[in-house]
Formats: sequence, structure tokens, C-alpha cells
Amino acid sequence: MGRNSQLHRGNVIKSNALKTQNRLDSLATPLALLFLVMALLLCSFTIYMVFAMRWSGPFRDTWEFVAFNEALFQGVLSWQELFAAYGGAHRIVIPKLLFYGDFRFFHANNYLTCSLSLILQALSFCIYSHLLFKEKRITLPLKLALLTAVLFFLFSTTQLYNLLYAMDSQWFISTSCALLAFYFLFSASDIGVSTITICFTLALLAAFSNSTGLFIWPVLLTGCYLRGLSFTKLITLFLLCLCFVFAYTQQLHIEDSPDATIESSAYLFLSNLPATVFNMLRYLGLYLSSPLSRNMPVFGWLLSAFFITYLLRFWMDCIFKKHRPGKTSLIAASLASYVVLAGLATSWGRMYYPNSSIAERFQTIALQFQLAMLLLLVVESKLFSAPRRVFLKTCCVISFPLIMLLPYQIESAKEAATLSNRVYTSHTALVSGVTHIKAARGTLSHPLLINKVNMVQTHYQFLKQEMLGPFNDWPAQLMDQTLSMKTSTGCKGSIFSIERVSEADPYSGYKLKGRAINTQTEQPYKHLLIVDPDKNIIGLGRLDRKQGWLGLLEKQQPEKSTWTGFMPSSKPITKIEIYALNNDKQTSCLIARKQLPS
Repeated sequence: MGRNSQLHRGNVIKSNALKTQNRLDSLATPLALLFLVMALLLCSFTIYMVFAMRWSGPFRDTWEFVAFNEALFQGVLSWQELFAAYGGAHRIVIPKLLFYGDFRFFHANNYLTCSLSLILQALSFCIYSHLLFKEKRITLPLKLALLTAVLFFLFSTTQLYNLLYAMDSQWFISTSCALLAFYFLFSASDIGVSTITICFTLALLAAFSNSTGLFIWPVLLTGCYLRGLSFTKLITLFLLCLCFVFAYTQQLHIEDSPDATIESSAYLFLSNLPATVFNMLRYLGLYLSSPLSRNMPVFGWLLSAFFITYLLRFWMDCIFKKHRPGKTSLIAASLASYVVLAGLATSWGRMYYPNSSIAERFQTIALQFQLAMLLLLVVESKLFSAPRRVFLKTCCVISFPLIMLLPYQIESAKEAATLSNRVYTSHTALVSGVTHIKAARGTLSHPLLINKVNMVQTHYQFLKQEMLGPFNDWPAQLMDQTLSMKTSTGCKGSIFSIERVSEADPYSGYKLKGRAINTQTEQPYKHLLIVDPDKNIIGLGRLDRKQGWLGLLEKQQPEKSTWTGFMPSSKPITKIEIYALNNDKQTSCLIARKQLPS
């Protein structure tokens, strides 16, 4: 009797546990939908930040290509120069064509590159979504959870640097081409000539966007082997790839620059082989687990090691044990493998160029690796394909992007806002005619600064003559004109300081700081004019973005908002007036008068 009672009690406990589990599993879909909405909000915020923080004109390494565009504008440059690579083989052909198109048709306002990068991320999202909803091995809640992860990784604010930086459109092109190539390879019904042509054309586009695109090719060849391409065709394709790589490297030539040469990196590698291998492996582990590896480098490196080990085992099973995974698994594994190979190449390059492995400029490709590995683990693991404990599995999948990315969202957004403010300050100096390196430093790259190469000053006349970049903005078009606007009342402000950028330099001038508030709207003014006693506009000012402020400039707390302005010191004047521009672009308001320091 006692034994029967114990059995009955055990069955009741099991029954209650099963009911509890079923109730939890019924909450999996609503939970996944809730986080999907959260991911959509993050996506919207990132897109907003791109257009709110976007600047016009060159920035950092993009200055290296202004001379290329200037020569094309004047018709004196050979198109062969598309293959010239400043500082490395990853800045050729397609990025240069994009920059030229931006300069020629869009006044170098960076809308072309920013929009293209966002469109390519949206295309990647569509491909991932199609794969997930066609996948039969996982349940709907897991599909929604993975879709949440896709949005998190593709539109993380840690990608803002690359989305804002015109140069880094190359990363979005190469990774999107890789994803598309693998998608076509493993989705095609047969591995015919048309499929191979499409895949390797995409690989070609990736290689002409970024030298890491070359590492798509060995992965594609492996995929062709798994798809059953005949040995003869495979060898032929392999030899054609070798010919292209040879031609690619022979055609490529490095322009004169303050950076390293390829030979110096090779010498560095061979001179101390054990230390080099150690540094490359350390770099790769941190690179593939960024941004998590910023604060937890050991955990990040171990996570990368686990992912790479799992990836190697997956390929070994496919090649030697004749494991036949599904389309989603093969595409995810191929994309992850491409990123690992590209990461190894990057770790080689960084032996001389000491960029950090956790720099946000590498987020586009690093986050694709993490996303691909998450997809591969979930789809291939038998634990996730089992029908029970769906709620727990959904929580695990959602937790991954939250742990990897969520703590860095606001931090990255604030860094992007600070960067944007520095660029706008430098561009304000540029259009005002103050091109001294102290005023231009916010938009120049580190190698240029340490070598005292001031390309802002070099290309000032070309940008001004063609009204490119910040010169195309409306306030800049008022420079050197006479102030003829109607004046209005209802403003207040002051000038805090006037200081020389440099004492004895013809490209120097004055830097001004102050405050300007519209008393009618209780908002700070965004644009200001610096005027001489004859009402000639000789300089410009712009509202600063307050530290940590992510909203619209005009919505900042007015009493704590400041503006920064510049004016050249070449003109013999002793007094200036500061006028604020109203939003109607037809009236201005006198803010302050000031005596210039002697």
C-alpha cells in the first residue's frame, strides 16, 4: 500500500512538472515576439543615429582618395588607378567608384555610402529571414528568437562607426557578397555553369571591394566539392582562381603613404615566428568575439576557440564522415569560415598597423561570424531540435545577443555622437578657411596626424571650388558674402572665449566658443555667422553636441548648450559680430559683439 502511494505521488509530481513545462512552452512564442519588437526598436534607433550623426565630406582615410577624385574631375587620371591601394590591398576599385559617384553626383555628402551600407544590411536580413522560415528542424519560437538575434547583430549600434564612415562600406559589400554567394551555391537545385558563374561573380565583387574578399574563394571551392562538382571541373575552377589571385596581386600596387609596406610585415612575421603566431592567435580570438572581448578578453577568446573548434568539427564531418547538413547550416558554416580566414589575414596586417582587435571598425565582419555560429549551433544541435523545453531554448537563444551586444549599445551610440561632433567641428573650421592641423585633427586619420600630413589643407581649394562635402551645406554657401538678411529679435547669447589656433601660420585663425538661444522657442541656435564691421561673413559657428546627448541638436538643454566657431586671422579687423541663423533661412539675430584679442 505504501509503495503504491509513493508511485502515485511520483506520477502526480511528474504530471504537475509536465503541466508546468507545457505552460512555460506556451509562453515561448510571446516571449520571442516581445524581444523581436525590442530588436526592431534597436534597428530603428541605429538607422536614426546614422542620419542624425551623419556628416558630409571626407573623414580619416577617405582623405586619401580626394586626390583620385580631383584628378578624375579634371580628366587627367587613368582608370587603372582604381587598383592603386593606399596602405593595403583593401581599398580598391568598388570603394573608389563609390567615392567618385558620391563626389560627382551627390556633392560628397556620404548619403550614397551610408544608404548602400544600410540597404546591404537589410538584404542580409531578408536572406536570413528566408532561411529561418524555410527551416523545418526548429520550432516557431526558436525561429523568432533567431530572427531577433539577426536584427541585433546586423543593426547593433556597435556598427555605427562603419555605417557612418564612408570608407567602411567596403566591409558591408564584401560580407553581403559572401552571404549571397553561399546562399546561391547551396540553394541551387544543381551545381551547373550558371550557379558557379553567379557565385564567383559575387566573390569577384567582394575581392574588388576588400582584399579579404579573396577568402570567399577557398570556401566556395569547398562548397562546390560538397555539392558534388566533378573532379575535373573542380581542378579547372581551382586553377582559374589561382590565376585570378596572381593577377590580382600583380595588378595591385601600393601608393606612397606614411604607412607600412607588405615586405615589412613579412619580415616581422619571419623574424620572430613563435611570438608572431601567438600574437596572431590572440588577436584572432579577441577579434572574433568583439565587443564582448573588450571587457572580458579571456572569456571572449575562449568563446572564439569553442566556435572555431565546433566549426572545424562540422567541416570534418561533412568531408570525411559524409554528414549531409541542411542549407541553413552550410551557408552559416561557410560564412563563419570566410570570416575566420579574413580574421587571420587581418591579424597578419595588424602586426604592423597597430589597430586594436576590438576596434568598432571590425564589427561588421566580426558580428557576422557570431551570428553565423549561433545559427549553426541551433540548427545542427539535437538539443534544439527536440520538441520539449522550447521556452528554455528560446531564452538561451535570445540571451546570446543580449549578452554579446546589449551592454555596449548606449556606449557605442555615445561614442558615435562624440565622433560626429568632432568631425562637424573640424568641418566648420574647414569651410571657414581655418585649415591648420590643430583645427582639422578631428577628421584626419592617426597616421596622417603623427606624420603631420594635412590633407584638409591640401584639398581645401578643390572641395571649395566644386562645393563638395561641408561646402555644399547651406551655411557654408554664405561664406564671403555680405550679410543681407533681415534681422530679428528674441535671441540672447554671449562669447565665452576667443583664442588663436596657432600664432604664425597663414592657414590658422581664431577659434570661438559661446552660447546662443532663441528666447521665443527656448531652443539653442544650430548655425551662426561671424561678421566683420562691414557686414562681410568671414566665419561660421555650429552648435556643439553635448556630451552623451543622442537626440536632435536643437532639443538640448539651452542653458547648457554651446557653439564653436572659426574665422581666419588673415584679415585686418579688430571687431566682430555674431549672428544666429533662424530656421526660416531668411532672418538672423544679433547675439554679441566682441573685440578681437591683439
